Amino acid sequence: MAAAVPDDDSNPYAVISERNVFHLNPIPPPPPPDTPKVELPTIKLSGFLRIGKTTHALFSYSPKDKKEEPIYYDLADGEKEGILEVVKIHEDRGEVEIINSGTPVTLSLKKDSLEPKETEPNKGPQADSGTPPGPQPPGGPEHMPGRSAYRFPGPGQGGGGGGSSAFPIPSRRSRVQQ
Repeated sequence: MAAAVPDDDSNPYAVISERNVFHLNPIPPPPPPDTPKVELPTIKLSGFLRIGKTTHALFSYSPKDKKEEPIYYDLADGEKEGILEVVKIHEDRGEVEIINSGTPVTLSLKKDSLEPKETEPNKGPQADSGTPPGPQPPGGPEHMPGRSAYRFPGPGQGGGGGGSSAFPIPSRRSRVQQ
């Protein structure tokens, strides 16, 4: 009568065959060599342009060397220029299928568009302050068209109309508790 062979989990010597210390198992094949990652040029989708019945996609390519100027492309379906070839334009979805240096890629306006440049704080229109840039009219912003000319009395001037406001505030009698 043969004894039952316990499962591999309960066999304390199963580790020997797993580690293959005595070369009991065949040698596993070597892993495939790692393929180097192809670094593609940075192509950004700028938008779409319709000329007649033909839709063109607008692209920009920024070279790695910052001294070089960016290159702009205006291509329709099936057109190729330099490293870029347009396979199919999906204007309704905001996507373009391209071949970038031999590698097929899909660009979308949501993910692959140009980032807006931030303006410096003291330059450009100031939307949040309400004050237009440039020189101010004499007398300050209160004399600008569309602004109230009313000035509130300053500290120490009280509310009695003795201040320098354009419209004096009438004085009130003080309340006395009885």
